[in-house]
Amino acid sequence: MPWAVVWNGNAGDGQAKQFLDQDVRRYVEESLEKDHQQVTYFQTEADSGARRIAQRLCKEKGLRVVLLGGDGTVHEFLEGALQGGAHQLHPIQLVIFPTGTANALYASLYRPVVRAEDKDDWRWLAMHCANGAQSYPLTLMRIDSGDTRYACVVVSHALHAAILRDSESLRAEHPGLDRFKIAAAQNASCWWNARLILHRAPSRAVTRYDTDTDSFEEIKNGYEMTQQGDVIVDGPFAYMNAMVVERLEPTFVPAPFASGHCKPSLRRSNEELDVIVIRPTQSPILDRDASESQRSAFGHGPLTQVLFEGMYREGTHVKFKYNSDGSVTTHGDGPTVVEYFRASGYSWHANDDHASTTCIDGTVIQSRNVKVNALPQDAITVRANPPMAVS
Repeated sequence: MPWAVVWNGNAGDGQAKQFLDQDVRRYVEESLEKDHQQVTYFQTEADSGARRIAQRLCKEKGLRVVLLGGDGTVHEFLEGALQGGAHQLHPIQLVIFPTGTANALYASLYRPVVRAEDKDDWRWLAMHCANGAQSYPLTLMRIDSGDTRYACVVVSHALHAAILRDSESLRAEHPGLDRFKIAAAQNASCWWNARLILHRAPSRAVTRYDTDTDSFEEIKNGYEMTQQGDVIVDGPFAYMNAMVVERLEPTFVPAPFASGHCKPSLRRSNEELDVIVIRPTQSPILDRDASESQRSAFGHGPLTQVLFEGMYREGTHVKFKYNSDGSVTTHGDGPTVVEYFRASGYSWHANDDHASTTCIDGTVIQSRNVKVNALPQDAITVRANPPMAVS
């Protein structure tokens, strides 16, 4: 199997070149001595990132690609590889070394840590997984919005899309993860008006996580349904993410059941994606005509609690419920703050330009009508540790 190393010198804090020279070359060349293979090195390009490199490499039959970069680098490579469609791909095995900012795909797949003493050494863990772990197929998402795009982490609207849009202007002053928190605070009181339609698979209904039974249950009431069994969810929305991994940062977990590190009964199939929704009007004290002060109170109250007391605490937000006064608790009997759906795909129909911002693995586009579907495939695999045995 031929080798290629693709590195993005601009990702994260620019450490890819140093890591390449200090560790990756040695690792790759030692492996090549055993396999009698050749390796080619590529630096991503300013105009096309890793896309053009992927298009060139995908002509090879059977390829192992070491990627040094963040989620954007992986996204660019996959988009280039999939330009001709997934059905035309030769097998590609990915090894990811996380030198980006958030590294969500790496953080979701390269765990659990094998030795406790190495838990903070991501270089060691990446080396271990690259050298000895199994390969697992990636679930991708296909996005149609006039153009066709692909995602391997997240497609989002509402708050998360606004955060990614606005965080770019903060990158120079805040190159790390803090810029995302700053952008979140700037958009916390915004609501987005749209219609979300969750699509069922031919043999699988749309489901929603039930906090009381700790299981995904078929939706039979409480929502408008189409004749085909699709589920209609009307805004306004504060948060709406579709994900095929559990986390967007190493410690930020919006979709705790999207990866394989939960108990088997909660795991997502490769034909589904997890959709995380927060609608302010689920609160017993709010409606769509809420005042600016009420919206601000929601944004800096329940919404902030979900983000910082739930998503940043290993996904405990899925248990949050409203009290009758609109406050949030994990032991209440009111409606859940977060609606956690599972579907084969969805359609997003924005009511206005404000709600048309869409984030695709960090790339921000504007489109009022977006359709997203899970894209199971076997050609692109990633070396990672197997899922934890969770009872």
